[in-house]
Amino acid sequence: MSPVTIDDLNTPMVVDDDAASSVANDDMEFDENLAAELAQGLEELEDDDEDDDDDDESEEEDQPNNERAMQMKLLGEEIAELERTIKKKGADLDSAPNPIIRRRFEDIIQRLHQEMDAKKEQLENYSKEAEENDEDNKDE
Repeated sequence: MSPVTIDDLNTPMVVDDDAASSVANDDMEFDENLAAELAQGLEELEDDDEDDDDDDESEEEDQPNNERAMQMKLLGEEIAELERTIKKKGADLDSAPNPIIRRRFEDIIQRLHQEMDAKKEQLENYSKEAEENDEDNKDE
């Protein structure tokens, strides 16, 4: 392709009126079709929104149960990890050569037990809440 020169820019363009009106008609037809498709799409979305409202209500009821189940699972994993850590620190305590280090391991084990007890209590509370919610849902 050759580069555009100044002479090319000054050359008047010949416009075919029939072709221009044909393009304009095609553009109007395209715009009308697009408008019709958009309107149909909006109607479908509105219909879907009405259907989704019913689904949202049931999802909202399930969501707290799913969250609670996930929290309970996470707490169970944390408790298991704490139990493993306590066993490891107990072994370290048994093999500690010096009374100062032994005392450090005893303190660590004591804090780990406190944390584990708190998590077990929290897990029990979640379990009780889940049972109460299940009973309430059965009554409805």
